Amino acid sequence: MKRTLLTFVFSLALASGQAIAADATVAQPKPKQALILPFALANDAAATPGASGDACPKTPNPNNNLADSNPQKLIDTISTELQKRLAKKMDARIGQPADVLATGTLLLAGCLTTIDPGNAVKRMAGMNLGASHLAAHVVVQLKTDDGLVAVKEFDAAAEGSRKLPPLGVVGVATHAAAERKETLDADAKRLADTILKTLSKKAATN
Repeated sequence: MKRTLLTFVFSLALASGQAIAADATVAQPKPKQALILPFALANDAAATPGASGDACPKTPNPNNNLADSNPQKLIDTISTELQKRLAKKMDARIGQPADVLATGTLLLAGCLTTIDPGNAVKRMAGMNLGASHLAAHVVVQLKTDDGLVAVKEFDAAAEGSRKLPPLGVVGVATHAAAERKETLDADAKRLADTILKTLSKKAATN
């Protein structure tokens, strides 16, 4: 994780010249800091202006589950995890769309498209049923002297562990311990990890 993230940070300037815009005539600056914007909700994009609201689908998928499960807590967890992990490599902070960006600032924004707490009863039954699921559409931009340019755009998802043994004397205890990890808050941390891993892989392959 550390090696691939470091590869992403220091190869982004080179990658941007190839993947951001083929017709760019000015070299893009190397990221010096990162600003994480709180994620928006796909069913309420207007409530979050800026890049995160813009990341939401214009026509939300009716099959996506956006359960009322304290989404603000999930958004805060995602922002905190992204900031904490990026801060190991560069100056990173959580901000707002109105914040003034310095040249070389990496902007991370996104929209939660699925918030599914799963089903505890089905999880207890085993057979890979009832897992929680969190998904987002992520947009990454870079501030240049000419404005914001697109870096990456992708979907990311995280699920709770579903591979549990059949219920039994041992199974009940195992399920009870696993259930504590079957929360959307845990998924939010997994999602932040997935986002950074995806960024690192994409930068390394460009």
